[in-house]
Amino acid sequence: MKWPVVPPALLLSLSLAALGTSSTDPGVRGRWVLQGPVHLGDPVVLESSLPVSSPEFFLEGDLVPGADWGPGRVVSLTKTPPPSFPGDLRLAVTVQVFATGTVEFPAARIAIRDRSGLHDRVLSPPPLRLEPLLPAGAAPRPPQAGPLPLPRATPWMWILLGAAALALGAAAMAAGLKKARARAASPPPKPTLREMDPPLWARREVERVFGAHMEPGARYETLSMVLRTLLEWRYGLPFLEWTGHEVRAGLLTLPDLPSEAGRAYAAVLELCDQVLYARHLPDPREDEAARSAALRALSLTPPKAPEGTREAA
Repeated sequence: MKWPVVPPALLLSLSLAALGTSSTDPGVRGRWVLQGPVHLGDPVVLESSLPVSSPEFFLEGDLVPGADWGPGRVVSLTKTPPPSFPGDLRLAVTVQVFATGTVEFPAARIAIRDRSGLHDRVLSPPPLRLEPLLPAGAAPRPPQAGPLPLPRATPWMWILLGAAALALGAAAMAAGLKKARARAASPPPKPTLREMDPPLWARREVERVFGAHMEPGARYETLSMVLRTLLEWRYGLPFLEWTGHEVRAGLLTLPDLPSEAGRAYAAVLELCDQVLYARHLPDPREDEAARSAALRALSLTPPKAPEGTREAA
């Protein structure tokens, strides 16, 4: 079977019809749309037109919003189709320029793809003259404001101001006297159990921390504070500031503290340190042993002699 021979010219025309034609016009120029002098940072618009043959077209090229274009940056690209096809597509490219003097923009590629193929254009805008924001050598100066006019004072104004000042002073004095009377009339606050009877306060606090639902860390931190506070009040030594080693050493130096009480204090405070610093979690038996040892140590601690008795001795 023989295949028909297709002439080369017909084959070329069919190929172009299938792929679409492409043309390039490097001489398309634009026209700057200006409104008065153009200064640094002002947006300016470049208008141009490109032929398009059908409503179904796509615009390609370098001028997209946000792209750098020579000394400026493209802000927007507006397309206005022709009223009928074929016709000229109007383009409006808004550019913000960041240079002064006579600036020139490099040629930018614009391509339109429609039914007839791809049409490349090279947009070459004319040079643009940009003025600086300020004249050469000048510096911005804020406008000078004149002095504010002073109101004319009349005798009645001074009288009213004086009366207002006296009224405010009298009100402040009355409020101060009222507060002073209230403080004098209110009874002094009653002393707390910790101030009146520290040993009884310590025993009740031990019972409270073991009877309440508390986390181990909070329970043993409170227990350590209660025992150290009682020892500091009883012997006048800084038990609240001492480390665990210093507390255990200090318990050995107390002459009137029974040895059994000293051992009980040391054991309970050592367990408190293990819970607070070594993350030890005591079981219920250890909790009960600590409670009993703390109450036993408090009961064996000799009472504090009155101030007058110690001075006489």
